[in-house]
Amino acid sequence: MRRVRIMLVDDDDDFRTFIAIDLRTYGATVRKFRNGKEALDAALAGDVEFDILVTDFEMPRLYGDEPVSYTHMTLP
Repeated sequence: MRRVRIMLVDDDDDFRTFIAIDLRTYGATVRKFRNGKEALDAALAGDVEFDILVTDFEMPRLYGDEPVSYTHMTLP
């Protein structure tokens, strides 16, 4: 069985680390990003494959719903 791949986006370093540790204890593979632009750039460049996108809503550079909208429109 393949592990679920999660893209985790949050501008709070401590929170992002805590959530990543928790998700990994349940067997998930987690890639962490500090803001929506960083996550979106990685996704569009093909640097990260993910099954689930977990994001904070209010972040610098892009709000949380923008990476969701852009990836939904451009990625299969």
